[in-house]
Amino acid sequence: MQVAIDADTPLVVASARPAPENNADAHVWRESDLPASAARTTLVADGANLGTTLIVPQ
Repeated sequence: MQVAIDADTPLVVASARPAPENNADAHVWRESDLPASAARTTLVADGANLGTTLIVPQ
């Protein structure tokens, strides 16, 4: 399951439906409604989200 949270508050911004564990995070991101929900938001993700529009720190 992927969840987007606001780092400044305890609020959940958006979440995606659970997916089988063999699906990569990047695939789940692209197939969910999260990109549209967070279109004007800066999101930081882990390395499992390479190849998406998310910011992935080194």
